[in-house]
Amino acid sequence: MLWTAARSAAFEAAGLDQSCFVREMDHRVGGFGDLRSHSRLRQSVIDQNPALQERELHKLATLATMLADALGARGVDELAATLAAQSGLTVFAVAFAQWIREGEERSFAEITADVLRELLTLTGQATASRRIV
Repeated sequence: MLWTAARSAAFEAAGLDQSCFVREMDHRVGGFGDLRSHSRLRQSVIDQNPALQERELHKLATLATMLADALGARGVDELAATLAAQSGLTVFAVAFAQWIREGEERSFAEITADVLRELLTLTGQATASRRIV
């Protein structure tokens, strides 16, 4: 997904850039706009039920594995593919949680771009200081 080896080796190895990632996320979930209130309700039900929470985590883990496998099939090495898949799902999960907050009016694409920018800032800071936080 992204540019420098230090900040984004996994994404770069996957052959994607930031704008590609944000466009793809918007394409995949762009239709959520009409479903924000439904998504809030759905999430509140999940949050109140440990079995549903576990199921949701399992679905996300399965998706991460599938994404990593797909990247591997494109020639991305295993570590880079795993980092790219896990990072992408983390961006999705954080953006989704922000998107369903009461009072939130930004589009999913706007939030995703902000979350991705923050991830890049954090990884850049860790790289610049040569320490992992």
